[in-house]
Amino acid sequence: MDTTSYHPRARVLLEVLLEDWGDGSTTESYTLDVVPMEVEVARNGPREADTVRVEIGYRDLPLDPRSVRGILVHVFLGDVGSADAELQMDADTRLAFVGVIDEPSTSLEESGEKVTLEGRDLTAFWLDHDWTASIDLDQDLPRIVEQMQAAIPGASGLTVEYAYESWALRPADVIGRTVWTPGKGEDAWTVLTQLLGAVGLIPIIELTTLRITTLESWVGTRQAVMLYGDNVERLTFRRDLKQARTQRVELTCWDEQARESRVASWPESPAARKVVGTDGVTEDSGAVSRQAMVGSYTVEQLKDLAKATWLERARGEFHGELETREMLDGDGATDLTRLAAGDVLTVTLGKGDPSAFGSMSEAEAVAFLTAGARGLDRSTAQALVASWRRAEDLKPWFYVQQATHRWAASDGYHLRIEFTSMVGDE
Repeated sequence: MDTTSYHPRARVLLEVLLEDWGDGSTTESYTLDVVPMEVEVARNGPREADTVRVEIGYRDLPLDPRSVRGILVHVFLGDVGSADAELQMDADTRLAFVGVIDEPSTSLEESGEKVTLEGRDLTAFWLDHDWTASIDLDQDLPRIVEQMQAAIPGASGLTVEYAYESWALRPADVIGRTVWTPGKGEDAWTVLTQLLGAVGLIPIIELTTLRITTLESWVGTRQAVMLYGDNVERLTFRRDLKQARTQRVELTCWDEQARESRVASWPESPAARKVVGTDGVTEDSGAVSRQAMVGSYTVEQLKDLAKATWLERARGEFHGELETREMLDGDGATDLTRLAAGDVLTVTLGKGDPSAFGSMSEAEAVAFLTAGARGLDRSTAQALVASWRRAEDLKPWFYVQQATHRWAASDGYHLRIEFTSMVGDE
């Protein structure tokens, strides 16, 4: 394992608003700078909020939960370089989480007195707001987002960034209608996600910024090199063999103005694949997942949407999980405390590669594995060598589904990463 010495520290900034019992009689708030006992930040995918759990000593927040109206939390996390250094609250390099506390709880007992704070990132404002109004699509996208922000308490402070000139997009021109009507009981985040999805975009909230981007450009913001036997303590792999990737995605739209339908699919042509069944190994060209859409989509736009849908499904086939206590990746170039969903991992077996036959020819490897009293039978050895060689040909690139960062005063820093395969042209 890597012998690099780290000095991890965490710091929490709490803005506490006291209860006014609904009469608006007070806006009294307090800002507290606290070194926590423990903090855990889970950075999740674009469709759900990141979460936080903070444990602090009761003496640092000796408040009756009944008197608290709301709590805004900033978590700072990083390596300070030496045992006597303090963590600076640098938003550019140390800020790990910004959000609201949903549930504060106080525990007083002889073994210890503590306050536990659990919450979500700023996506919470959108998730907690029921959206019932129709949206005028016959205007530029930034105006639509601005109107939604203004209607959601707490959301207006978010900075909005638009990728690939999406700021100039007029949704009505693509979707083919001028009004978007939300479904019953939908929250504002679901409405925004569905609306943007109809034009090939997704919303992402990163700290205090709302990013309007594409699924493909969201993947790869950061890259980290992880090597088992070097900077990884535990590594597991698994694969879902339901063969979701055999299903082509086919999208059909009806353009009311042109009075014609258009069709596009991804992959563009079916590829025959081998499958295992009761009659042995057979060939299967794959099923088709069909979806009807309404709008003035071009064939190229439909193909882009079909590809994004297929990629998202295909990435769910392969899963892995790793754990590390390192704070830098294997190249020393990426700060792992900043790792989030959508970032790219290169995962290899590193110095701990258990293959004793990696440099042998296929015949030599089979002979090596079948030799001796404990040798494998020939069929098993051939399958093992073929599987190993096939795996070596694959790109060791994956993307992060969830990164959970944990720091404890008693145990230091720990990172758990759930990742899945990257497919397509990445």
